[in-house]
Amino acid sequence: MVLSGNYKEAEAYPKKLEKYPSWERDETVGWFYYRMTRYQEARASYQEALQKIPAAENLQCILIENALGNIELHEGEAEAAVARFRKTLGWEAKLCPEDRAKVNNNNLGLSLSLIGQHDEAIGFFTEKLATLAPEKVAERISLLNGLGFSCIRASRYEETILYLKQAVHLAEDSGALNALFSAMGNLLTALLKENRYAEGLSILQKVVSYQRRFGNRRDVAHNLLRQSTVYLMLGMGEFARECIDEGLNISQELSEGLLVGWFHLLRAYWERDFGSFQGSEEFFIKVEGQAAKEEDDELRSWAHYGLAEIAYDQGKIDKCRAHLEKVKYQGKDHEFGTRLRLLQAKVSTVPDPSPLYAELEAECLKIHYRELLWEVYQGWAQSCLKRKKKDEALGLFDKGWKIVQEICAVLPEEYQGRYRNLGGRKKLYEQREAARSPNKGGFFAKLGFG
Repeated sequence: MVLSGNYKEAEAYPKKLEKYPSWERDETVGWFYYRMTRYQEARASYQEALQKIPAAENLQCILIENALGNIELHEGEAEAAVARFRKTLGWEAKLCPEDRAKVNNNNLGLSLSLIGQHDEAIGFFTEKLATLAPEKVAERISLLNGLGFSCIRASRYEETILYLKQAVHLAEDSGALNALFSAMGNLLTALLKENRYAEGLSILQKVVSYQRRFGNRRDVAHNLLRQSTVYLMLGMGEFARECIDEGLNISQELSEGLLVGWFHLLRAYWERDFGSFQGSEEFFIKVEGQAAKEEDDELRSWAHYGLAEIAYDQGKIDKCRAHLEKVKYQGKDHEFGTRLRLLQAKVSTVPDPSPLYAELEAECLKIHYRELLWEVYQGWAQSCLKRKKKDEALGLFDKGWKIVQEICAVLPEEYQGRYRNLGGRKKLYEQREAARSPNKGGFFAKLGFG
């Protein structure tokens, strides 16, 4: 019931088990609540189960302690999870080999990644894989997926793609759909980080196809959200709009208010690129209202940031600054934080914002934010032009355009024109050519010889 998304029907199940008081009952109820993301109730049930188990540090204790560690992970308590998983890993060493092989929920590697200890996390997964029996396919998929995630966190994307393609292949062959969706999601993240949008789109289309047949509508909506994002990035407005409209309809039918807000956000960006600033502003305001209704700070921050961004695009700098002041960034989404700092640099009142841009450049190079990096160079070049430093501006425009061209080079030919001629990238080209024309023969440059 839970796995198929029938949460309302599943909610009645724990009550049916009340007449069977035991640690097994509490553990089962904990699992139900965990799958329904009701973590406080899951934690309480697991803790009750631990109190009823007669012996400490045995297999059942380890599995339940690990379940509590996984709740801590979901609630953002990664350091507490690391401590718990380290403890149970020590207990595992005392088990017989048969029982040790049954422990499959210690997420120490994932926890280490989340607190930035990437090398130790990668070592954890690598060691586990090296000692895993060949017939344990499900656990191999899980470990490869975890290893891939740790490599993502360490910005080692080529390795990520290698491991996750293995996980996807094994999951498809074994029919492990939940593991398949998770591995495909991480693989998609790595492909997008490498700006391999066409491959990422292919993965997304496959995920949606699987979920239409075997998953639930909420999962379909989540993946339509990601698919819309890739279509927007590629400049494929008509396909993006289809995904946005379908995902929004599903979200409204399921009364998923937060998802409705995220689809409104994508519609706002669709309007910016393919509609009008007025339409974009209307949808960002809808996002703000939905975020307030759902009491979601992340979505509210995106709404204010989006309003600031389109104000900047229209040259309304004071309005942009006013919206930026309303953004309450919590530090959870590092890429959003970097994007926010970039827009703040663009409207900065300091005489020379070059140090701000230099910091952003270093960060984008380190974490492989190539889509943000060309925007950094674009903003930096514009600030140089304002200060009459034309030669510096030309060099920065060239750096930005080179990144766009490099990303274009790995796209199929049919995507290249749309990608290059969309929104900010088209503006980058036009600004570069305007700066080049007095010095480098702009007429010929515009014919493609510059």
